[in-house]
Amino acid sequence: MKKLIPFLLALCLLLALAGCGESAATETPTVVPTKEEATKTLQPILDITGYSYEGLIVKMQEKGVDEATAKATVEAAELDYNGQAVRRAQGIMKSLAYSYKGIISKLEAEHFTPDQAKYAADHCGADWNQQAAAKAKAYMNLGDFPESQLLDQLLYDGFTQEQAQYGVDNFKK
Repeated sequence: MKKLIPFLLALCLLLALAGCGESAATETPTVVPTKEEATKTLQPILDITGYSYEGLIVKMQEKGVDEATAKATVEAAELDYNGQAVRRAQGIMKSLAYSYKGIISKLEAEHFTPDQAKYAADHCGADWNQQAAAKAKAYMNLGDFPESQLLDQLLYDGFTQEQAQYGVDNFKK
């Protein structure tokens, strides 16, 4: 029996070394979390603002999670990205004024799909006239923005003629 123990130890060591070489050549499979686990993992991130699918993956990677695990977690959570887009649009417009077209462009730049961005613009509850007035006021607060060019600038920013005119007429209020 005593002679068998060194042999078994050597065999185990050989198998372990063979296994190490194999694992170095192939990646460890990503464990796919349950929907509940994924949601719990993502909740601290989602408490801040709405994120697109790609935005969540990038955010998780910034926190040190590898790409495969981030993707598996985001996919397992089965999030409503239309709802995420609405949350993001509402958050953005709390601090900056955007036109309907402008918020769609902004959301698409943050990797929401065109359909998700349009859904958000349609459902975020924005008063586009008030957004135009707020944008006009922001321009005028720059100090040296010529009021005569304000209408053109609002049109350029994607406001309709009516919204831009409302903004020009009401930014002082």
